[in-house]
Amino acid sequence: MKHKYQIAALWSCFLLFAGGCKAEVRERAYGEAMAVHSSERLTQGTIRYGESSAQASASQPALLPEALRLQSGKSLYTGHLSVLLVSGKATKTLLQLTAEQWLTPHCTLISTPENAALLLAEQEAPEHAYQQACATGLVPQYQVADLLGMLQNGAGIASIPCYEDGAFTLALWDDTTLLGNLSSAACRGAALAENDWEQFRFAADEEICTLTECDLLRSAEETANGLHLELECRARCTPSTDAAHAAIEEYLTAAMQESLQYGADLFFWQEIAIRDGIGWAAKATPEQWRSALQQAEFQISVSLS
Repeated sequence: MKHKYQIAALWSCFLLFAGGCKAEVRERAYGEAMAVHSSERLTQGTIRYGESSAQASASQPALLPEALRLQSGKSLYTGHLSVLLVSGKATKTLLQLTAEQWLTPHCTLISTPENAALLLAEQEAPEHAYQQACATGLVPQYQVADLLGMLQNGAGIASIPCYEDGAFTLALWDDTTLLGNLSSAACRGAALAENDWEQFRFAADEEICTLTECDLLRSAEETANGLHLELECRARCTPSTDAAHAAIEEYLTAAMQESLQYGADLFFWQEIAIRDGIGWAAKATPEQWRSALQQAEFQISVSLS
């Protein structure tokens, strides 16, 4: 079953960049992709609209849209913005732009270690490559609403899609700091949990295997040593071999080990703990929940048919 954080009332409407509501239609431009590179002292940005683009700088991400509007000479509307590419302080950019309601909940956010503003100015945003990676189960599909939910609930850690050298991983961020990146195996395990893929294909013992269905059953209990988490995967796989079984177990184990190392809650364990009667989990602060996850033990089982 797919679990997503629901973010309500963050966007009651899509705001226009300054002056947009009163602008003539001929003066308005609809942003399709935007990139923001934020450092301690300067924020650089690029926005694409139709066959045109604009670049500008500001002292912080919240001021960048106005700078881009002035540079383009148009009223820039972001209701159709499909992708935001970020570098530098990724969560600072996300939180400031959503606080100003310049991002829609369904916008895709992708981070990169390169300068995002320069990258978008030189080439297309990697949005289509990301969608393809999600469809084949290489990484989970997250949107702005999902990432905000991760930051504002549970352990307070968001797993942001990261584009580097033509491939995607997940970068773990709290509200200020990059904590680390997940391995490709852990990303595949996270994708299994999110269950947004169309066909989950993987190589096992030099054979291509395909998952067409996957259910994850989770349970949590409190022991003398802390939390004990159990994850059971039931999947339909063609072919269903011992090598395929081992590969799926490897993906899930990597995702659990690497996320728990940072105290990240990729599998929504707080919801499960509350459901399973661990009362203090509902009142735990992000710091307390992170600590509990970092000390937790886990067990994984996989059955294929």
